Amino acid sequence: MRIDSLLSSCEKAFEMFGANNPIQPAGMNIIIPVAALARLLAKTKRR
Repeated sequence: MRIDSLLSSCEKAFEMFGANNPIQPAGMNIIIPVAALARLLAKTKRR
């Protein structure tokens, strides 16, 4: 599925620009909760 590949690529980006990384893009503050919502939606669609 496209959503699964998108989530996996987002997770890789989060690992590179994670909370441990001091140089964090401001956009990640917006992207992380959106990805969490997308993951919840993906879980509910599978059921």
